[in-house]
Amino acid sequence: MDVQSARYAALASRLVVPLIVTVPDRGIDAGLVPDFLIDGRRLFLNPFELQAVRRALLGDPVASLASDADAIRLVAAVDAVITRAYG
Repeated sequence: MDVQSARYAALASRLVVPLIVTVPDRGIDAGLVPDFLIDGRRLFLNPFELQAVRRALLGDPVASLASDADAIRLVAAVDAVITRAYG
């Protein structure tokens, strides 16, 4: 899932978060791995594997999570992972 702001579209890399088919660990708060329905499949965001990827390696988008409800859950999960690193 490409989560990088369009403001930085000119960069050669994109910030991505993988979507996975199962929750990585049952002990993790569900808010950290929100689920999304994409092409009829229930997929989970895994913000623990957030990384930069060269844009040339990415394929075409297959769905958008830009709706307010989806965006709020996505941003909250990423935010929880990175802000907790500082205390």
